Amino acid sequence: MFVSDSAQNESVASGIAGKIAGKAKEAVGQVIGHDDLAREGRLQQAAVEAEVESRRRAERADEAEQESDLHEERREIELERSRLRQEMATERQREQLEKEVARAGAQVETEARREEEAAERQRQALKRAAEAELGRARQEHARAASHAAATAAAAAAAARRADAIDPEEA
Repeated sequence: MFVSDSAQNESVASGIAGKIAGKAKEAVGQVIGHDDLAREGRLQQAAVEAEVESRRRAERADEAEQESDLHEERREIELERSRLRQEMATERQREQLEKEVARAGAQVETEARREEEAAERQRQALKRAAEAELGRARQEHARAASHAAATAAAAAAAARRADAIDPEEA
């Protein structure tokens, strides 16, 4: 009676309106004793409930996907942070090594300069000692030459005296 081809082809209305329409069909079908209309009403209600459940599941799936995407994004951010921390630590180590190398180079230069200065002081001291020794040697030579000249003069004077005393032995 109330069931028509257009009713069977009618698309399931969604949400509350679909449920109300399904309950109305079911109630009218029961009241007038039209089992097909009552069955159609129950099917429409079940279809609406299934659609609502499907939407809920889809929403939960979307939420789960968004949460998964968020989790993945957080993981990627944490990986990037970790990479950046490692990069910064490596850079600090490189800078520290460069400072240590520069400090070691400066120490080597300072030590080399000290050694050169010590060698120069030693060379100057040896030069002064050699010059002093040369001066003493010249003085000793001058004294020896003076002494030799005095000895030679004394010997010549003694020889003259001896010749004067005994002229024949001369």
